Amino acid sequence: MNILIMCKDDAETIRMSTEFILQLDSIITYTSLVAYVPTSFCIAPSSCHNIHLETWDPGCEQLQNLDLVLAIGGDGTVLNAAWQFQGPPIPPILPIFLRGTLGFLTLWDLSSTFELLLKVPLNLPSISERMRLCCKIIYRTGDCSRLFHVLNECVVDKGAYGGLLKLELHAASRMTEASFNRAATSCDAEEPFYRLLSIISADGVIVATPTGSTAYSVHETF
Repeated sequence: MNILIMCKDDAETIRMSTEFILQLDSIITYTSLVAYVPTSFCIAPSSCHNIHLETWDPGCEQLQNLDLVLAIGGDGTVLNAAWQFQGPPIPPILPIFLRGTLGFLTLWDLSSTFELLLKVPLNLPSISERMRLCCKIIYRTGDCSRLFHVLNECVVDKGAYGGLLKLELHAASRMTEASFNRAATSCDAEEPFYRLLSIISADGVIVATPTGSTAYSVHETF
């Protein structure tokens, strides 16, 4: 079983995450666990007897062969974990609240995670699937320069420009599943037919997923 550890890059979070790894190593009963930890972790591989430790950097190959991601921190850590996987497939992300403001996405804490991880190889917990937006930057020439998959939101902002933006909002015609999959994974895919819905004059526009819009509502409540 291969897991990836992600956490905020500050001394206290790294210290507590390191202690978590050492405690997990002392209680697990299976020895086939490989944990990829950030290079900022000050932990020697010889410190663990049951967990095989490897270091990782964003974009490296081992990100493609994971069974589980542990996002230790707050909501921002969970969003960062999802951002590391641009395009399907994305492994399950287990959000663990350690330090943060709201904790809308982080439903677990470190103490309850131990019991869960002991069960994972035999019985995966229920998985909540969340929608991500596929965002493309397309120039007037029709060339597509970048493609992003985002869990929270896509923002079009005027930046340093002093006036209002004139934004055209278009909606795509009905697409087959095959056409959608091609458009979501490649800049070279044929674009569907679009129809104009509205023209917006504003500083920018935010297109949020159900995850992003719900988080804003919860934040306002608190």
